[in-house]
Amino acid sequence: MLKKPFRLTKEKDFKAVYLKGKSFFSNELSIKFSRNNLIYSRFGIVVSHRVASKATKRNRIKRQLREIIRNNLMKIKRGLDVVIITKKPILTIKFNEKRELLEQVLKKMNIIDHD
Repeated sequence: MLKKPFRLTKEKDFKAVYLKGKSFFSNELSIKFSRNNLIYSRFGIVVSHRVASKATKRNRIKRQLREIIRNNLMKIKRGLDVVIITKKPILTIKFNEKRELLEQVLKKMNIIDHD
């Protein structure tokens, strides 16, 4: 489970990332990120009602993405606010594919250090 300090929870923080953040888009995910003035990075995950109408499916996707982030926390650069917005095709891919996709996208955006 991703601990509370590493989560974006306040609406004003999400809005700040939306307004001044840099973006990346793929078929399954959209990612926006901006600098924060903290010594750690925070993450917010958005799974809309359009992606999955049932709350159990939306929550499962969020749990999976948080777990991927938690496992990579030591590699992720500090001082960033990151919002991950899911799209409908995320439902069709398995956990390992989600992990590879998210890690690949974060590396491409230079949020995660290259191995």
